[in-house]
Amino acid sequence: MSSEYVDLVLTALEKQPNTRLKIFEMFRQQFEWNAQYRDLLRVYFVYQFQSMLKAETYQGSGLDIVLAQIIRYGQENGEVRKDMPTEYLAKHLEMMYILEFLVWLLEPETWDAEKNLGAMVDLFMHGVENKRE
Repeated sequence: MSSEYVDLVLTALEKQPNTRLKIFEMFRQQFEWNAQYRDLLRVYFVYQFQSMLKAETYQGSGLDIVLAQIIRYGQENGEVRKDMPTEYLAKHLEMMYILEFLVWLLEPETWDAEKNLGAMVDLFMHGVENKRE
């Protein structure tokens, strides 16, 4: 992902009022694009997943760079915890996306962007802890 593309994506996300919506909208737009290239992305996913296991040759998509910028924004605004490194959080969010991408590939007839991406972003932002009052 080029720095120009990263800047373009981040500029498009500026109008979103908070970190949760920035992340959600980023992924929603990504899946909108993905839908056009489902068959090609199936092949790409297999290639990328295999190359992830070879650290010396793996080249990421650059998604983690965009996610790190969004998370950094959230940390600066007090919406995202600061006790964990930005890049660590971005990598974990990227892995959540990859899992959701796999579900989208395997279960296209039941996959719903609003529901699935919303749940994924909420899980990232709030975790699974039951916050009892």
